[in-house]
Amino acid sequence: ITTNSGEVTSSQELLKALQTGGEMELSIRRPFEFTVARLNKRGSPLGLDLKYHALGTCASVHEIFPEGVVPIYNSTAATEKQVKVNDCIVSVNGKAGCAKEIVELIGEAAVVDFVVARPMGL
Repeated sequence: ITTNSGEVTSSQELLKALQTGGEMELSIRRPFEFTVARLNKRGSPLGLDLKYHALGTCASVHEIFPEGVVPIYNSTAATEKQVKVNDCIVSVNGKAGCAKEIVELIGEAAVVDFVVARPMGL
């Protein structure tokens, strides 16, 4: 869900509006998805600060650090396929589902492939 009655809305603002009740018009868009493939972390940090909700299904990129394999990837990737703050990592090495597991897989694997989802038009 990207807008509430024509205004771009955060998930917290949308939740408040839903709790308040009344009429609203929602816009729903499929996210733009792309794969970041074969990042070799051996001896290097990923370069991301990830956040997730305990019941969530993705890990959100909270910050991108200057050092790590993701900033190196971003330096050569096409602009639309660079990892950005607020992107959501929805699967790692072919496994999706629980956000906590996604973060654990990223931490454990020496080489990672992950799918990023980004709301289109934002």
